[in-house]
Parts: sequence; C-alpha cells; structure tokens
Amino acid sequence: MKNKTEMIGLVSLLLVSVAFLYRTTVYNKAIKGGVEAIVRVIWSRPDPIQALMQTPIEFYGIVLDQNGNPVPAARIEVSVFDNMTKASLRNTTSDAAGKFKIQTKGAGLRIEITKSDYYYVDPGGELKPSIQSFDFGADLGRGINKSDSFSPIIFHLRKAGNPIPLERLRAQPKVPRDGSLISVSLSKRDKINLQIRCRTTEDNTQPPNAPYDWRCEVSIDGGGIQEAKDEFGFLAPEDGYTSSAIIDMPKTLDSKKWNSRANRHYWLRFPDNTLGKVDLMMIAGGDHFAVVNGFRNPSPNDRNLEPKLDAR
Repeated sequence: MKNKTEMIGLVSLLLVSVAFLYRTTVYNKAIKGGVEAIVRVIWSRPDPIQALMQTPIEFYGIVLDQNGNPVPAARIEVSVFDNMTKASLRNTTSDAAGKFKIQTKGAGLRIEITKSDYYYVDPGGELKPSIQSFDFGADLGRGINKSDSFSPIIFHLRKAGNPIPLERLRAQPKVPRDGSLISVSLSKRDKINLQIRCRTTEDNTQPPNAPYDWRCEVSIDGGGIQEAKDEFGFLAPEDGYTSSAIIDMPKTLDSKKWNSRANRHYWLRFPDNTLGKVDLMMIAGGDHFAVVNGFRNPSPNDRNLEPKLDAR
C-alpha cells in the first residue's frame, strides 16, 4: 500500500512537472512572438525626426527697402534644416517685384537677405529684419509658417543714402560695480570722453542666476546724449539731448525684461559741436564691462552719420 501510494505521488509530480514545462514553453514562445511583433511594428513606422525633416515647404517672401519699395536682384541665402547634422544651403534672387519663392523639404528655414549698397536691418525696430527663421511641420517657438503668394513674408534692406567718411569710435572699458565714475576716451584725434557710472548690488542669499539690482548712468563729458530708437537712423537730431541716459535693471523687473546685459543706441553731441552715434552693450555680470562701437562726424554741426558700407 505504501509503495502504491508513493508511486501515485511520483506520477502526479511528474505530470505536474511536464505540464509546467509545456506551459512555460508556450508562454516563452508567446512572449518571443510578442516582442518580435513589437519590433516589427516599431521598424515599420516612419522615424518621426526623419519625417519632420521631410516636411514639404512652400515659402513666399518679398524684399523691400525702408520706404516700402521693392528690392530686385537681392541675394537670398537659404539654410534648409533637412537633416540632424548640417543644413543644406540654397541661393536664389528676388524678382523685379522683390518677390521670391522657395520649394523644398525640411523642418525649417533660415533666410538671409543681402545686396550691394544696402544695409542689413536687425531685429527690434519698426522694419522687418534681413535675417529670419521659420518653422515647418512642428512649432519650435516661432509658429508654423503659412505664407502664400498673396501674403509673402516681408524682409527689409535699408538702401544707402549719402555715406561719408567718418571717424570710428571704439572702447571696451571695465566698469566698477561700486558706483565710481570712469571716463573713457572715444577718439584718437580729439578729446571726447564717454562717462559711465554703474552700481551693481548682488544678493548672495539668492541662487546664482537670480536677478539682482544694477543701474548705469551714461553721459558725455561737456556734451549731451539721447537714446536712438532706430539703430540704422543716420541723421542725428538737432535737439533733445540731455545730460545723461540711464540703464536701470532692478531685480523687481519683470523676468522677461530683466537681463544682466543691456544693448542701447545713443546719439551723442560733443563739446566741439560734432555729432556721433554709438552702440553700447553694458555687461553687468561676470567681469562687468562695456563695449562701445560707433562713428563721429568730425565736421561741427554736420548731422550726417551714415558711414561708408565697408566701414560697418
């Protein structure tokens, strides 16, 4: 009886083991088949990045001067973002009406407009910039472009007027943070000085990238200053000059407006009644310095400050 019972137990154990092995084998085959099926599906689907790079592009643009007149035969340099390593380059020109069309495939375009005897127009003013970028297929922050032949995208170039030889003004001084006044020589031929006074108050209890208070006062020793709203305006104003211009960046300023650097354009009237214009970039972080670039008309009371194109 004992032997019979042991035999039945042994057979039962054997049957359970066989059933387990069978079920395991079937399960493993099912899993393997499922993985292979998933892999087949993945490989059968198009690469989303590659698909984005193959987005059809039909772009319409027009080139105008500062007065709204068409600019024919402008050079159109196009960078097409059609792969992950390097943009493809294409060139075309504007027609007699200033218009051009680009047909290609890619995720986006960068378009740069140039022409001899014309100036670039930079972003930030009333005119449309000469260099613009556009998204296609996916919105990367600029909105998906939807230009058509009836509403082409505008690019501006500023036609040169009466460029004359001007004196170049340059300086790159370090600026104290404690409010001390510095005087920066702008000319190698005459005594004309730009004065800068900055006070920066950084809060060490705040995170490293947190806004802080900084303020700069800019003036001309014995002369006047006036902020220029149009970077490419070339006729200095007759009046409206003040003793100083202020750059104020309190830490309470809206986060979109606060910055550790500031770019300003200024008309300058010097003590000898000559006029100038400078671009000033004040960097309040890091080494705390200013970069000054501009021009001066050496003839007193001559308001023309349009430099020759090769001088810019």
